[in-house]
Amino acid sequence: MSLSNGVLYSAPPPDGYIPDFNRPHEAPALLVCTILFLGLAVIATAIRTYTRVHIVRLVALDDCKFAILM
Repeated sequence: MSLSNGVLYSAPPPDGYIPDFNRPHEAPALLVCTILFLGLAVIATAIRTYTRVHIVRLVALDDCKFAILM
């Protein structure tokens, strides 16, 4: 265990690496990436559901299997 700046880490930093706790976090980039891919997943799921219900007119067990496994 390594204690640095009041934070307990599971391992010390690698040799030659000096942690910089004043560096800004990458939270905005992570948030943009998460929102982008969540939106794409919702759109893809909506298109698949619309296609199965309105065009194919057959909703089968494989459409619900993924939701059950989660």
